[in-house]
Amino acid sequence: MSIMFRKMKTEEFDTFYQWSVEHHAKELMEECHMSQRKAIKETKKEVAQMLPNGLNTEHNYLMTIEEKDNKEIIGFIWTIHEETAGHKQSFLCDFVILESKRRKGYATAALHLAEKNAAEAGCQESVLFVADRNYAARTLYEKCGYKFLKQEDYGKYMTKQL
Repeated sequence: MSIMFRKMKTEEFDTFYQWSVEHHAKELMEECHMSQRKAIKETKKEVAQMLPNGLNTEHNYLMTIEEKDNKEIIGFIWTIHEETAGHKQSFLCDFVILESKRRKGYATAALHLAEKNAAEAGCQESVLFVADRNYAARTLYEKCGYKFLKQEDYGKYMTKQL
């Protein structure tokens, strides 16, 4: 199994955006007891602030994850490379492996590739946020070497030195 990243196409971004909004809104509804309407509104507002130019927002990497050999889409990953507290870091904003591709090692491979790309871009650490209820994701991140950084709201920030 070998994967690669490529920049999302517009139609893929539309699919990813819809998934991302629905996924994050569901977390807000469960964890913060928001109504669906308010959760979707809050999520769309946050994403609009983070991606004012959509796919072309500077320092944001919105990538499609593909199987290298057959170019089959495996999932999507969104990272930001930013300067924080005097050092460059990569922040994992959102990450999804398609349901039919889960439990096959793709998520681990994608995280490692994202970390490799971030390190090559000069990032010294990778940071992410995971909801407390997302046990599968938290287990994956811990398995890949991410450590607890701090608790906030309904989840944990985790970090890994690159």
